[in-house]
Amino acid sequence: FQEGASDGWSVDWVESDSLTLEGAKAEGGIASVDDPKDMADSSGDIKQIQALVENGNLYLRMSVYGIAAPSVDDTPEGMKNRYYYHWLFDTDNDTATGFKNDAYEGNPTGLAKPIGVDLVVQFGWRDGKPNGVAAYDPLVGDDSPLVVDYTFATGGDSVEAVIPLSDLGLTLGQSVGFSAFQEGASDGWSVDWVESTVVTLNQDTKVDMTLETLFAGSSYGFEIQVMDDGDTKVDAASVSVSVDGASVEASVAQANGMTLITGQNPALLPEETAHTVSLTLDAGGAAQSKDFVFIVGKYTHLPEAISLGSAKKKSGFLVGVTQISSATTLLPSLHENKADLAEKQLAGKMIDPDYEDEEVPYVNEADEDAEEEFVVVYDTPDVINWFEQAPGEAGNFRAGLGFEDELFPFLPGWNEVHDGVVIEIRAYLDLEAGSHKIGMNGEGGWKVSGGTDASGILVGVYDNSEIEQVPTYYPLDQYVDIVVTKAGLYPIRVLWFQSRHNKAPGMQLELFTVKDRAKHLINDLTDPKAIRAYRAGDLLPFGVPEGIESAGLTRVVNDKIIFETDTANQNNWEPFSSVIGNSTF
Repeated sequence: FQEGASDGWSVDWVESDSLTLEGAKAEGGIASVDDPKDMADSSGDIKQIQALVENGNLYLRMSVYGIAAPSVDDTPEGMKNRYYYHWLFDTDNDTATGFKNDAYEGNPTGLAKPIGVDLVVQFGWRDGKPNGVAAYDPLVGDDSPLVVDYTFATGGDSVEAVIPLSDLGLTLGQSVGFSAFQEGASDGWSVDWVESTVVTLNQDTKVDMTLETLFAGSSYGFEIQVMDDGDTKVDAASVSVSVDGASVEASVAQANGMTLITGQNPALLPEETAHTVSLTLDAGGAAQSKDFVFIVGKYTHLPEAISLGSAKKKSGFLVGVTQISSATTLLPSLHENKADLAEKQLAGKMIDPDYEDEEVPYVNEADEDAEEEFVVVYDTPDVINWFEQAPGEAGNFRAGLGFEDELFPFLPGWNEVHDGVVIEIRAYLDLEAGSHKIGMNGEGGWKVSGGTDASGILVGVYDNSEIEQVPTYYPLDQYVDIVVTKAGLYPIRVLWFQSRHNKAPGMQLELFTVKDRAKHLINDLTDPKAIRAYRAGDLLPFGVPEGIESAGLTRVVNDKIIFETDTANQNNWEPFSSVIGNSTF
């Protein structure tokens, strides 16, 4: 009812109806999550988060136990008027990607259902005014936001936001993980975390399925997991799948109460486009169906022409290490965490200004025998799981989880510091046909390419060429996606560089892939789901291989190579010597 002073304090009454309080429910209405009162500052203590889709817009609401975004005068006594409210979204429903909110700045959050956050919508408030109103990818950072100054409103205990789905890279029908947190200056920058739920971004999404499902889609294909519920079991023979309305073949496997459905799209799907995979099946004698909407992200298609086929020879990576430290240059960073300058350092073309007239390059401090020439030093590790302070623990793969961090090869150099580093990592990855997500963890920058040198097919770059973002504030997981349409050994090159460590206790680097919602160290021979890496494929034929000049008993090799010999011709290869530059043997 409403009662106002007009018309002799007339009162307007409304008829009643019933309301069922069902908790989180995304389809056709508001999805919400409640959070208990557990913070000293009531204006930063989240009570509830909500999400609703209407007319192509995402409506967000967050309420607190005090006054949301308070004026300076309304700030709770003894507290500071500085709050950062965040709505969080796991857009690919994969906890192994994005920023996993089970820990924050090295501290566990205690969440029972963490998500892998791919999108953050932030509403900042300081001294009674907005302070940082933006949406961004947490792995890119708020320096490169997707949206700034979106429409918002504050009042009483709530903050509300309205943003078009398209501006956030979301689409109608898409299912996403949904959570939140608030970090404010009060009480030692305490953080309030909210448990997650799943939101379907559509009022009209077709959902006629009672069974729990998990979905993953890519440019190449899809995977659907359907969980039985008691006697309601999936009839494998009844499964039917279509992609954007076109029927496709699907493989069906069943084990331990779960039906796994996989298939290939009719063709590679273009980047940044939305698609629908429709599933129908019988379970417990009744028909069930569900549409899964997903967006194809950016990826690089590696052509079959660069594959070595299936021949495998030497397991592991070929790693070239260089260092020109601040102790030598007296500069914060010679390569400035930029990929093109890092390539220049690796190539030995960073000229020492003391000898600029003679074009004499700096020497490689990682080479203990360095004199006047710049020489890259090489190692052949099995996995890339490095930490400056090993055997201390760092990153995703650490001793407490059954892994062992190793020291960076050849570092620190003879100046006994860890900065000014550029490392080239090469291998042939044994890839199945499909989409593959390669991840790197650390604070450094990188350039990934398909090939064996700097001229290969560019897959991705993360550096300071456009904005200052390396080293990152804390170690982050960064990803690139590649697609191959035929299985084989594909050459991958990672150029990794870092001027110094930031908030981490030391430099660190891990190389891994993501499969079945988990991270796997590349070439971890104890992990059956790890992609294998080889630093040699087919042997070169006898005679004069391509790229090698022959003159009598002398051969000149125009590359950086580790030579190995098999003196008994019994496939028992042993290191011969590192031959770099103009050398003979």
